[in-house]
Amino acid sequence: MGNGCFQVLSQVRELLSVPSYVEEEASHLLADPRISELRSCYQRVAISLLVASRKLGVPLSTDEVVIALGIKKSDLLKALWKWKKTGGEFKEISDEEWIPQIAQKFGLPPVCERRAREISSSLRLRGNLDAKKRALISCYISGLEQGISPRIGALKRGDRLWLLRFAGFGHARKRPIG
Repeated sequence: MGNGCFQVLSQVRELLSVPSYVEEEASHLLADPRISELRSCYQRVAISLLVASRKLGVPLSTDEVVIALGIKKSDLLKALWKWKKTGGEFKEISDEEWIPQIAQKFGLPPVCERRAREISSSLRLRGNLDAKKRALISCYISGLEQGISPRIGALKRGDRLWLLRFAGFGHARKRPIG
């Protein structure tokens, strides 16, 4: 495999700002024979980073990894399927794990986290949002309920744009008068 994948892993870890202990775990996974069966170095790095972050409880989405590595999401999902097929474990992140991280980025107090969990559980019953989006909108609403304007500028661009569109601040369609 060479050192190329380890260098890519180190660069992506810095780009995504994940802790160094995730990189250490991902390095161990890169040596796993099940991961070495994957075709490209970028797929191996993506899978090892995702599996390590989920195992250690660090929220990291597949979209973030896809963007950081510049690979297709379909390639990542195929590699993830192969990983699971060979007996590898992959833990899905729940909105309960996203809420503390998003609340911290928004600059919200702990009381908002509790309310965000309540909002998120009600959204889980009503909609088809994924866990991260449920956590984003829940934290946003809980901050507004407490009279706090959440700092959405601390979010990554894609999350910030989605939240603004969801909240109704996106581009309005021109409607005919009358």
